[in-house]
Amino acid sequence: MLVEFIGAVIIRNGQYLIEPVEKDKKMHVMFPRVETVNAIAKKEEILKYGLKMKYGISIKINSCIYQEDFKESSDVISYAYFSASLLSADPPLELLWLDKEDLIKVDFIIGDDIIKDLILNADGKEASNVQDISGFKKKK
Repeated sequence: MLVEFIGAVIIRNGQYLIEPVEKDKKMHVMFPRVETVNAIAKKEEILKYGLKMKYGISIKINSCIYQEDFKESSDVISYAYFSASLLSADPPLELLWLDKEDLIKVDFIIGDDIIKDLILNADGKEASNVQDISGFKKKK
């Protein structure tokens, strides 16, 4: 079985779009993302369609900033995150905009914490935007 977690890192006016979620009776945050099982479409298409269905937002995919697959028994768990631009005017109210310096103050769910670390500390350098980090840790 293939399980995929595909997320979008969306920046507008220096702020990052995130979703608060409750997990294990604690509040966490995550980047807008979709989860699929045994999908046959490309990750970019899954992400575009999934975000439209889940949040009602349209995005333009810019580039892949992180991708890694993990094998667990006969299953593969895949994480992929893309830099994306928001094409919709405004995201739904359950999504929030956070300043970069506020990313360190919140708890990200597993997978998304890797992207937070890339944004805040790309090889010891603070990244000013997602495109800056794409060259440091891009994985295929």
